[in-house]
Amino acid sequence: MQFRPCVQACGKELDAPSYFNPLEASTVADLVDSLIKASWAAATRRLEAQRQGRTGSGAAAAAASATTAVQSNNAAGELLSGVVHQQHIGIICTYRKQVFKMRQLIRE
Repeated sequence: MQFRPCVQACGKELDAPSYFNPLEASTVADLVDSLIKASWAAATRRLEAQRQGRTGSGAAAAAASATTAVQSNNAAGELLSGVVHQQHIGIICTYRKQVFKMRQLIRE
């Protein structure tokens, strides 16, 4: 859980009675984007480290190659297990227009 202060006056569009804070919406969209990118980067680093640990020479490499097919399926599962997707993130907003603005920015 994370709390971030975003001090800016709330806006209101003429066609809607609900308020929104443009700075807060863009800050949340940036946080969601950086969280997703960081999780993918960490998962990629884990997979690369795992692959480098398996490379070797001689008899050990021959024995390792026999189980590579099974391990590659497990590695793909492990890679995705640590990845954060938009479905894993919850954002609480008090204004309906703020929800609309955040969704719009996150989808961009």
